[in-house]
Amino acid sequence: YYALKQMIKAKIIDQNSERNILQERLFLSKMNNTFLANMLCAFQDKDNLFMLFPLFTGGDLRYHLSNYIYSFTETQLKFLLSNIILGIQYIHSKGILHRDLKPENILFDDRGYAYITDFGIAWSNDEDHEGDNSGTPGYMAPETLFGLKQDYCVDFYSLGVIGYEIVMGKTPYRGNERYDIKRQMNEKDVLIDINDVDHFTEICVNFINGLLCKNPGKRLGAESGV
Repeated sequence: YYALKQMIKAKIIDQNSERNILQERLFLSKMNNTFLANMLCAFQDKDNLFMLFPLFTGGDLRYHLSNYIYSFTETQLKFLLSNIILGIQYIHSKGILHRDLKPENILFDDRGYAYITDFGIAWSNDEDHEGDNSGTPGYMAPETLFGLKQDYCVDFYSLGVIGYEIVMGKTPYRGNERYDIKRQMNEKDVLIDINDVDHFTEICVNFINGLLCKNPGKRLGAESGV
């Protein structure tokens, strides 16, 4: 079974999204990895663009966070983050920043393995990203949110937000608008206090907090990558 992503050409033009769509297709054509939702082919007709992907029947991470009353165990969290990290490692090896890691973009198969999808705002690491603040505010690295210079560390920060949300049941900085998130980031650092969690170890908490460092140069992964 397959999943077909359909995009209406007129709508793409109205939203000035031609560059993003073409770049997403280019990036996907260059990648094939166990932990990505790999594009199988792309084609078009007069009015539409199409991309064909494998069908993942396990839902996305947002579905599981929203519909199950039991939280992830640390073993499950470790397995999930390991899958995502291996996907990130491959993406970065191709010189690409994903820039939109969030629960909606993590898919599961029927065995529970996780796959990264949606490269709609991905960029090449060779490009100048300064001034661009595309993304989902609650999951964006500070340097992205404030339109500063960006590199692979933006994806490590987003991974930390995902880990924080699984452990704490909410994102570190809450709000739907960039202004709200930026104001909160300026006011305080939000990290996990080991005293606030009862079934996660200190090494797990330290790992997530290391990813959430607002200074990209000191963030976990900054010096040696994955």
